[in-house]
Amino acid sequence: MRGDYLAIVTLGFGEIVRIVANSWDSVTNGPSGITDLDHPSLLGVDCGLEPRFYVAFIWALIAVLYFLINNLWKSWIGRAWYSTRQDEYAAEALGVPSA
Repeated sequence: MRGDYLAIVTLGFGEIVRIVANSWDSVTNGPSGITDLDHPSLLGVDCGLEPRFYVAFIWALIAVLYFLINNLWKSWIGRAWYSTRQDEYAAEALGVPSA
C-alpha cells in the first residue's frame, strides 16, 4: 500500500482508535479520561508535579533515542532502507529486498 491509499488508511485507523477510546467506558472512562492515577516515580523517587524531573527524563530519553537511531541509520538495514527510499527498483537490482 503506497501514496494516497496509505494516507487514507492511516487517517481511518486513527479515527477508529479515537472512537474506541471514547466509547470504551469500562477501560478509558470514555470522554472523561483516565482518572485517579498516581504520580509517576522514577527509580523510587516520587516525581509529583515538579517539572525538573520530567525535563531530565525527557532529555535522557532523547539521548537514548538519538544513540539508537544513529546506530540504526549506520547499520546495513538503515542503508538498505535509505537505498529503497531513493530508488526501489535500483535497490532490488543490487539485492536489497524491498517487499
